[in-house]
Amino acid sequence: MNWRLVLSVLLAMSALGCMTPTQRREYDLMHDARMWNDDFRWGRWDTLGQSMTPEENTLFQERRNLVEADLVLADYEVTAIHFLEKSNAATVDVTLEWYKKSDPSVRHATLQQRWERRAGNWMMIRQRRARGDRFPLVPEPSEQKGAGPEAKPGKE
Repeated sequence: MNWRLVLSVLLAMSALGCMTPTQRREYDLMHDARMWNDDFRWGRWDTLGQSMTPEENTLFQERRNLVEADLVLADYEVTAIHFLEKSNAATVDVTLEWYKKSDPSVRHATLQQRWERRAGNWMMIRQRRARGDRFPLVPEPSEQKGAGPEAKPGKE
């Protein structure tokens, strides 16, 4: 009877260890997104660039160079991960607390990051501010001329 119990326990443990490819991709992103944002929080800029496209990394590093001496990231939390397109893309929501040394008022922002799986690795493709205070390391969308309620009448 003991060998049946041992066999049952071993089978149950091995079943828990088996993951489908989709589950593995999702687990990898949960880990990678948390690690990326931890590197972001602690200013490990070179490590961040390894999980970004070269174009996004170049733009990010330029923004960082402009504000790094004044910016302090106080805290972050990955609050949600939403998988898309058969788990090969996802959005990651992150809340940040930060301040400037020149103005030590704590500010809050929620960022939405777009992650995609490329060549077997998760890459942070772009991020935008979803709400909260403007955050200097994330570009704001440019306003399109002629769009919205400010558009001149007769221009259709």
